Amino acid sequence: DYWQFTQYEIPPTPAPPNPTPSAPAPQPPVVSVPQPPVPSAPPAKAEVKAPAKVKVTLAKAGKRSMTLKWKKVSGARGYRVYYSTNKSLKKAVKNATVKKTKVTIKKLKKGKTYYARVAAYVYDSNSKKLFGKKSAVVKVKVK
Repeated sequence: DYWQFTQYEIPPTPAPPNPTPSAPAPQPPVVSVPQPPVPSAPPAKAEVKAPAKVKVTLAKAGKRSMTLKWKKVSGARGYRVYYSTNKSLKKAVKNATVKKTKVTIKKLKKGKTYYARVAAYVYDSNSKKLFGKKSAVVKVKVK
């Protein structure tokens, strides 16, 4: 019949012949190789210090703006300016990050008094900003 299959028996695989131990195999000679010194812990990265405190030299009001100017801090990569209508700069604080030592902040409310302070920053070994001490708070009444 067409649909019938013939069953074949597969013979078992013969085992490899056992080698007769006539003589022990020759061992390679032992050679002592000097090991390179184990490196110690990697050298610690230089500790990055926070930049010095910024000194604001000018705080001037403009038409719905204020201009701040400060002395350059050696080693600083940039500056962050914090400003608010709150004297303690604890509430509703906005900030601006700049590279220069002068900034004009615009779109402020006419007739309001704003308080500002500046901090310099550097980058640490993990590329995160490390801020120095903030400057004294300056007061500007916007025109």
